[in-house]
Amino acid sequence: MRRTTAIGLLLIAALLVSASAQASRFRPEQERLRPVDVALAKRMTVRASDLASGWLRRPSAESPDAKLDCPGVDLDFSRFTITGTARSRFEQSGAAIESFVEVYKSRADATGDFRKGSRPVVLACVARLLDKEARRNGSRVVAARSLADPRVGDQSMAYRVALSVATNRGAVPVYVDFLGFRRGRTVVLLAFTAGGAPITHQRQVASAVAARAR
Repeated sequence: MRRTTAIGLLLIAALLVSASAQASRFRPEQERLRPVDVALAKRMTVRASDLASGWLRRPSAESPDAKLDCPGVDLDFSRFTITGTARSRFEQSGAAIESFVEVYKSRADATGDFRKGSRPVVLACVARLLDKEARRNGSRVVAARSLADPRVGDQSMAYRVALSVATNRGAVPVYVDFLGFRRGRTVVLLAFTAGGAPITHQRQVASAVAARAR
């Protein structure tokens, strides 16, 4: 399942609209890291106690460069300021759970950034990008849609990307579920990647993380 994991990382990088994006239309948040907020972000990443037995912590892989080009979509996030970041990754039998935490300068910044980044028009653009990237590897996105609001934290969203991934044993269904939420000054994105069927108990994991958020 190494190939499905690699595709999952690509999806995560694109959905995050990472600072490595090169598209001229995208303007990332300002980053002014403060030790106290970096420490806060680290405390809020997914940890082993949030998961069932069998999940093993792994080093977080570097996200590949992603070019996000959404004509007509406002992707200027430069008025928001991030003061702390952290991430974690766990794997089990080819499946993966990653957490990405950002602490913002203020509650208003976190609220505005989350609202802007989770708009349906942005998610639809990301889905098109993911399909384009997946097809380079003989795979494709077969469905992408918003899921029911998980109602975690002060704001939340859930989004599913279903792929057909080409392997030497034929096409394999792969699900990448994104559950994002904001609580206080903190924005968290959880990415659940698995082949065959989606990872269950996603909301429980999110609730455990949200309980530590500030």
